[in-house]
Amino acid sequence: MIQPEVTPDRYESGTSNVPGIGGLEAGPDFLLEVGIAEVCAREERLTEDLLEGLGAIRGVQIYGPRVAKGRVAVVSLNIGRRDSAEIGFRLDREYGIATRAGLHCAPEAHRTIGTLGQGTERLSPGFFTTSEEIQVTIRAVSELARE
Repeated sequence: MIQPEVTPDRYESGTSNVPGIGGLEAGPDFLLEVGIAEVCAREERLTEDLLEGLGAIRGVQIYGPRVAKGRVAVVSLNIGRRDSAEIGFRLDREYGIATRAGLHCAPEAHRTIGTLGQGTERLSPGFFTTSEEIQVTIRAVSELARE
């Protein structure tokens, strides 16, 4: 392997990203086997369940369309004016739920929706997310919202 000549790259030796290379091969194989339509349909069903459950919780603000049809499987929310980082931390520590909290590298989008100081909590159900995990997430957010 030839080291780059520019600094700092020339000091950052490393090995090839073998898992990443394997994933680049496995990903298309998986999509060809399962089908993109099935992946999209499953994510849409999970997102619809998530939106419906979260939408029924008092004090929870959902940003964006309230239906899953025509949107990606990403749901941004807040619980009142509570800090999104605190909510994300608690969802992780107390419930084992991984989320993304904050401004999501999009401060201007947050300025537009009025969440620049608070950020949002972002949930992203995927193909391997189970319906049970969606229900656990809804219960967890509900419990946090009742505090």
